[in-house]
Amino acid sequence: MNNNFFQKHLVTIIITSLFGIAIIIGFYQEFNDYQNEKNYLSPLENKPQQIPSKIKRSTEETPQPKIKTTAVRLDQIKTYLFGEPTDTSKLPSDLSEREKTQINKLKNSWQLSLNLLKKEKTGVDEEQTKCDNYNLKIKEIKNQYPSLITKKNQLEQDQADKNKIINQKKEVRGQFKYLPNQPEEVRKKREENKRILEAEIDKLQDEEIKIVGEIGKIKVQIGILEADQEYYQDMLSGAENYKRILEERYKEGEKQYKDSIISGLNELYDITSAEE
Repeated sequence: MNNNFFQKHLVTIIITSLFGIAIIIGFYQEFNDYQNEKNYLSPLENKPQQIPSKIKRSTEETPQPKIKTTAVRLDQIKTYLFGEPTDTSKLPSDLSEREKTQINKLKNSWQLSLNLLKKEKTGVDEEQTKCDNYNLKIKEIKNQYPSLITKKNQLEQDQADKNKIINQKKEVRGQFKYLPNQPEEVRKKREENKRILEAEIDKLQDEEIKIVGEIGKIKVQIGILEADQEYYQDMLSGAENYKRILEERYKEGEKQYKDSIISGLNELYDITSAEE
């Protein structure tokens, strides 16, 4: 009987089960949508709580009003800031505690800036020392030229004189060519005079070769000096260019540091006329 009941109502049971499952799934989906919507809205609900802290922080960071002062008084303060570290006599005598505090801060900042600038200045001084040394080397080289050039010119003149004498003697030697039908005694005398003349020519030529060698040595010395001078000239140019870069960097750094101090004063003071 039970088997007949299930067989008879099997379709009804299956349909009812499927409908129940669909209801459960729909309920679960609606619950998830609700949770997601709640999570999405929760950050927006929390935002109003953050507004008071922002307003409070903005109130705390409100800058203090500027202190009114005259241009003359401000110049006194600048003179102190950029002058000797302990020379407080340059300062106005009516400074408030707020002014003293801020001026001390700016003074300390300027002293720190000067310490940084000293490092740049040291680099400039080092390059200047190199330039001085290179200039000294170049001067020493140039001082050697006059004596060498004078000696070379003298030797070249000696060579020219020797060469002139040699050419003259060679012309005389041409007169001792063989002549037929000469008496034996005359022929021997002419040959002897020719040998003497050729010996003189050989001696003069040896002297000329020696002079040429001396001239060559001086030219080599001058060439070495010229090469050394060119080397030190290049080194000098490099040092001068680098020194110029360091000087420009120093001046730019000094200007930036001063501008920073002036900016700090502008934030502290408002310049008014003396009548106000």
